[in-house]
Amino acid sequence: MKKPHPLGFSMYNFNFNVQNIEDGQGLGIALTGMIIVFSVLTLISTFIVILPKILAVVAKKFPESAGHHGVPVQDEDDGSALAAIGFVMHMRRSTEIKQKV
Repeated sequence: MKKPHPLGFSMYNFNFNVQNIEDGQGLGIALTGMIIVFSVLTLISTFIVILPKILAVVAKKFPESAGHHGVPVQDEDDGSALAAIGFVMHMRRSTEIKQKV
């Protein structure tokens, strides 16, 4: 003969009853979970609403710099440098072709 489960149910005999939920404090646990989720969602929504105001205060204290801090852009035309590079590449390729023939 099988031993009964300590909690009063077996794998094949499920007793779905509201009384089992009340005995296991299921309503209290479910209500607590819903309150926690609602509270966290309220905090997230409040943070999203307040975020633009926070960013405005931060922008006043730490203003954005005039430009980025990358490599400075040269204003002069680099056409002559590009032409020299192109010429060297052309000469190297033409000598490689002549050596193969």
